[in-house]
Amino acid sequence: MCSSDLVGILNETGVWQWVATTGGTGDVNIRVVTPDGQGGVFVGGSVVSTVDFGSQRTSSNYLEPFVAHLNSTGHWQWVTRADSDNWAHVNDIAVMSDGGIAVTGDFTYSLDWGSGGINSGDSTTNAFVARLNASGRAAWWAGLGFA
Repeated sequence: MCSSDLVGILNETGVWQWVATTGGTGDVNIRVVTPDGQGGVFVGGSVVSTVDFGSQRTSSNYLEPFVAHLNSTGHWQWVTRADSDNWAHVNDIAVMSDGGIAVTGDFTYSLDWGSGGINSGDSTTNAFVARLNASGRAAWWAGLGFA
């Protein structure tokens, strides 16, 4: 199964300024779109298998959380995802004053944004918060809802 998604910007009179799509053989579920304050947007949600964000590709074996950035002309700037051993989603994005972002979401079992994961130890749904810099690199992340 393959599922693409799209993101676009309308001007104040309802005319499309640009539309960007995903591709590949995998599935993508965009759950949140947040303006970046510069005419572009951050998008987040979940991906599984191989998904193309323009010329950038992400591959996963499980349903994993992702964040991507589109510039003011609708070109994919970067995409990043966390590793999960079951499922996880990004549910919200907040833009920080330095151009970085804070993301929140949910996961089961474990989640790793780069160098050292968090592990809930079971299939209970847990929350996470992560801080990414303006280039999409994770600075830190933490889990909520488990001991």
